[in-house]
Amino acid sequence: MQGFNVKPNQAWAFDQNELGTNDFRSTKMNITNASLANGSEKVIVISDGSQSIRCWLANDKINLLIASYSNMGAEGFFRTHAELIDRPLKPGDYISGTVQLTFSK
Repeated sequence: MQGFNVKPNQAWAFDQNELGTNDFRSTKMNITNASLANGSEKVIVISDGSQSIRCWLANDKINLLIASYSNMGAEGFFRTHAELIDRPLKPGDYISGTVQLTFSK
């Protein structure tokens, strides 16, 4: 049993729900490379550092989002920090980016 006065049995990164562990489904910002493997299948992402990635599980499938725009969201605890790097979008803004993907078995 865990509570406010009990040290968790594992690191926060390994807490999970149906979408995967906190570490797996967290957004990784400003990546230069990343990889995702499921058994023998693997995808490698090469970026110029302007993209973010996020993974999650849904309907027994692994999902990978590569985004040229990402923000810190609206979670209250991080909002003050997030405002330092926010890039609010305005109508008519255009976002583009290029990544290299390599697939292997």
